[in-house]
Amino acid sequence: MRVKEVRTLMKSGGSVVISLPKEWIEGMKLKPGDNVELLVTKDAIIVKTLTVEKLDKTTRLTYHDEIRHVIDHIIAAYLLGYNNIVVDIPKTVKDLFDIEFSKIKNKLMGLEIVEYSNNRVVLKTLIDPLELQPIDILKRMWQITRESIEESITSILEEDIELANRVILKDDEI
Repeated sequence: MRVKEVRTLMKSGGSVVISLPKEWIEGMKLKPGDNVELLVTKDAIIVKTLTVEKLDKTTRLTYHDEIRHVIDHIIAAYLLGYNNIVVDIPKTVKDLFDIEFSKIKNKLMGLEIVEYSNNRVVLKTLIDPLELQPIDILKRMWQITRESIEESITSILEEDIELANRVILKDDEI
């Protein structure tokens, strides 16, 4: 498909900017922040997309009897290339899950907790660090910090050393 269009150069700060046709951007499924490649010749510029279709593989794991089994299944899913791992887990064993997951997290490059609720943990492989938006990072940091403060206060009031130690394990997540 060849369409000839005339575009106007615009000055923005120290740069000169040209807009791309909206239809082309939508057709290429590009969004603000995506990168494009410019092939510059003597009298033309060719714009190419750099986006590669990502295979979105999701698996769902359910806690049955032992946290170690869930952790083993998380490792297996990670090694099999699943980039979304949803773990259904009762609140009663969440603390144990946190402890066990923190032991393996650094060994599984790019695997992060992106959602944490009463009965579910969602893990995502973030091979491309740009995939996680700064606002999402800040929200997650805020959530961990808030939980840590609440648990710290509880551990002091209830003189619970185990809970205090679990709070310490969360420090590296922030």
